[in-house]
Amino acid sequence: IHDGSGRQIGRIDGDRVYNASGTPIGRIDADRLYSASGTQMGRIDGERIYDGSGRQIGRADGLRRMQIIIFFYFFM
Repeated sequence: IHDGSGRQIGRIDGDRVYNASGTPIGRIDADRLYSASGTQMGRIDGERIYDGSGRQIGRADGLRRMQIIIFFYFFM
């Protein structure tokens, strides 16, 4: 996972998400996103992005699923 400047800010390995230091920061389960402690951070439903409380916080027009996941973990 890289930011807009090309700097590595993390990685995804299977269903696990890690920061640049290699610390686990979350996981992916289908279309749900969880923090490292197991708290649901949000979900993706089609092109809509929802936070952990179910509020729509954005749209994912034209974004791939991995790009949406990166948005949640690194920019929310």
